[in-house]
Amino acid sequence: MKKQIKAVVTDLDGTLVNNDKVLTPYTRKVIEALKSKGVLFAINSGRTLNVLLNVCNKWKISDLVDIYIGSNGSEYYETNGYKETSNFLNDELMLEIYSKVKDIGSACGIFDDENELLILDKVNDGAISVSNSSGYKYKTVNLNEYLIGKSCSKFFVVDDRDVMLENKDYLLSLLTDKYTGSYSGGRMFEFVNININKSLGIKKICKNHNIDKNNIMALGDGD
Repeated sequence: MKKQIKAVVTDLDGTLVNNDKVLTPYTRKVIEALKSKGVLFAINSGRTLNVLLNVCNKWKISDLVDIYIGSNGSEYYETNGYKETSNFLNDELMLEIYSKVKDIGSACGIFDDENELLILDKVNDGAISVSNSSGYKYKTVNLNEYLIGKSCSKFFVVDDRDVMLENKDYLLSLLTDKYTGSYSGGRMFEFVNININKSLGIKKICKNHNIDKNNIMALGDGD
């Protein structure tokens, strides 16, 4: 028996949009046809939720989306207003990570989605690139003081690609049973809670909409 697709979950860059960050007319028609049959359409991204919402609006995709999954599963938002967050890094973990990476000399920081800011200990070309791509302005602070009492979906290190490549082995050696990490776009290394992965968002869709996982089609880059 052919399984019935009740939800489609897709990555954004290189999957839903092409290399020019454009949703092709053909792809839009396919999504519209699915939605006309009652299929839910969700985007599952490593971007923080607020950046994801802004990008989808900028790229004229938001009218198609029912569910946004940000920060690789730790942020979940439905266009009916339901929102859920989970598995953020707490201040203790972020300060622990910062103590291990600050002497690299690269910029370190977090996303302040409420105020649409990059909170950084210093500014470099990599940080400016992230600022431009996210649409967030940046602010430099003393992270040892600023992070106290804060929680965030990710803590990042950012620099030029060559510098990040030089430090790749060291950054990967820092991963523990409390937090993991990976490269994003070549210029940024993101630390996240060990319990974070993109399947979390799919599980939330299944739970909230009473859908079996076998009735969900997931499209992505293999993350």
